[in-house]
Amino acid sequence: FFYFHALMGLAASVFEPKPEKAKLGVRVVCVSDTHGKHSSLKVPEGDILIHAGDFTHFGKEDDARRFNKWLGSLPHKHKFVVNGNHEKNAPWQKKVALTTYKYQTHTHHIHPVC
Repeated sequence: FFYFHALMGLAASVFEPKPEKAKLGVRVVCVSDTHGKHSSLKVPEGDILIHAGDFTHFGKEDDARRFNKWLGSLPHKHKFVVNGNHEKNAPWQKKVALTTYKYQTHTHHIHPVC
């Protein structure tokens, strides 16, 4: 009787799926110098995305708008965007705060830097 129950317990433990372990750590993804070609990137999954500057081609507003839409489509919970020399003096810089608010209200947290 004892042998039968021990064998059945062993068989059950072999066939039962083990619960998944919680992920440890934080995965950070960093890209830069996309110069308006960001949509052609294959961005890895992660917890944090950093774009380290030059996401437009010579500060063109159309590039910035397309970048903003692309950034909002990515699954990373936290996103940091650093202005490169192409964006720093662009005339649309004052609009960045409004865009940041838009995405913060849609579960993504965009943190402009510089």
